[in-house]
Amino acid sequence: MTAKRVGAYIAGALFLLLGASELFGSTRMLLRAGHDAWLAGDAVGGILLGGYFLWCAMRFILWANGNWESGQARIKWGPIVLGAFILWVQVKNHFHPTPQLFTADNETQAQGMAAASVLIGILAVFLIFWGVSAPFRASHRARPGADV
Repeated sequence: MTAKRVGAYIAGALFLLLGASELFGSTRMLLRAGHDAWLAGDAVGGILLGGYFLWCAMRFILWANGNWESGQARIKWGPIVLGAFILWVQVKNHFHPTPQLFTADNETQAQGMAAASVLIGILAVFLIFWGVSAPFRASHRARPGADV
């Protein structure tokens, strides 16, 4: 067994533990959310993140066993999950700010914080677009062995 395969087994086990703990904690949070829609949204996002971690664990372990075929380019779920998480945090902080958020001392800081928030939102939308458009970008690439 090569070092890459051992590393894939270890990464698969870590992602399995991370995904299971995220699913457990987020399910408990969803059951205790009550009438707080923002907390329920956090819990649903955590459940989706836990499912993504379990899917990554399955891919690592299948690859380490030699059962995984990469095939055609598909949707890239990593950037989509990260972009959706960043976008959710931005929307939540805009509509339901917590007291622990930073507050601006003057107008210049307020403008800088607003500009940073817009740039972070644009980054999140770009990440989501990047993950969804992956199959369309891969179809225009040259295939191995083809004359270019």
